[in-house]
Amino acid sequence: MKNVAAYNPGLHCFDISSPTYNYGGDGIRARGGSKFIWLDRASGYGFGDDGITTHHSDYIFISNSHFCDPSGRSHKKGFSNSNGIEIDDGSRFVWLSNNSTARCFGGLEIKAHATSSAATGVFISGHLSVHDNRSFNFRHIGHHKAEDPDSLSAYNIAAQNLVSVAPVFADMYAGSSPRALVVSGFRNVAINRFRFIGDPSYDYANNPVAAIQYKAANVSLANGKVSGFCTASADISIAGGKQPAVNVKVENIQCIASAKKSVSIGKGNKKAIVDKIKADL
Repeated sequence: MKNVAAYNPGLHCFDISSPTYNYGGDGIRARGGSKFIWLDRASGYGFGDDGITTHHSDYIFISNSHFCDPSGRSHKKGFSNSNGIEIDDGSRFVWLSNNSTARCFGGLEIKAHATSSAATGVFISGHLSVHDNRSFNFRHIGHHKAEDPDSLSAYNIAAQNLVSVAPVFADMYAGSSPRALVVSGFRNVAINRFRFIGDPSYDYANNPVAAIQYKAANVSLANGKVSGFCTASADISIAGGKQPAVNVKVENIQCIASAKKSVSIGKGNKKAIVDKIKADL
């Protein structure tokens, strides 16, 4: 599918899915998913839920596409998880190249609901997020807290050339604070070459810019530059506590006129490595 557009759908602009979603539990996938799908130069706005979403399907390539300004009307007011591009339950082997999003809840979200398998094997090369609430949000709902079961399926994300420009608070999801990046519950996540650009005059309410948290494991952040998040608590936060992030490596990061701390490591976290951090006031 090339050179296609969708405006003001009640739910999704484009849905690459199985005919039957499966909520039978983590580790279980639906039958009959789509395969070998290429969506190129697609665009959309006004979507009630997501611009592009995928479920229980394999071998998907999404390139050169842009989604912005959802209506969020398929959700309760103030709780609209409307993402520009969402790689959702049970998706496997998804490639994303040179896409962009603006003014969504999530720019690019890789996730799953608690009662389904997470997206697995997602590879990103180039994404521009402008004024999304959470530019890049990787999570498996229901598998984050200490008392939750570990995810059986949330693993293997590789990304490069991610750009987040001025994430913001949004009425669409009133309780969500802005982030350039969040990794929760996923294992084996490698992010290389990223640029997070904040608005120096914006009030980020002492929140971190990037958060590695909620039992995320085997996460690498390398070769990045963060600037302009003057009212944030930290440019990169690595969680400790009862549900710590484990085996996290942060290296070769430059922080320019940004948060109070370049890298913050939560109490009790002994499995984080920080190397070659340069902070310029």
